[in-house]
Amino acid sequence: MASRRGFFKKLALGGAALTTAGATVKFADSMMPDVDLQAAYKNDVEPGDAILAQREYVLMSKEEKESMVQMFIDDYEKNKTET
Repeated sequence: MASRRGFFKKLALGGAALTTAGATVKFADSMMPDVDLQAAYKNDVEPGDAILAQREYVLMSKEEKESMVQMFIDDYEKNKTET
């Protein structure tokens, strides 16, 4: 009989905890500001896309490529010796 009473007590406590958690989530959600995703997209992404579209593609010279590769090699060797 005591085990049944303990079971129902735990069941009631669990139900109360779930109800409280649900109410807390609902309250927190209602406090969040509504965000217009379409407006946020227009304000953030479209100006960046326009700037990227205006840039032109410039080929690197052979010297620039070699210096960049050498920079990566030097950095790799430096990191390799540090560890």
